[in-house]
Amino acid sequence: MKGRQESTPMWKVYILNLAYLLIGSGLGIFIALLITTYTDLNNGAVYPSIIIMMAGIGLLAGFNKSKDLDKN
Repeated sequence: MKGRQESTPMWKVYILNLAYLLIGSGLGIFIALLITTYTDLNNGAVYPSIIIMMAGIGLLAGFNKSKDLDKN
């Protein structure tokens, strides 16, 4: 078809986004552990907020990387 370009297979995008999501969640758990260890903040508020925030940052990084896959 004229004008249709080859795109990256969807499984690569899913794997890349899942990897960044899990990396972000792991970093979130680690950062929340450090925060609760060295401060007097409430555990119930710190863990979910940091984990969700880092998972979102991981998904944003995965989205940007998957855009780079389409360029090549």
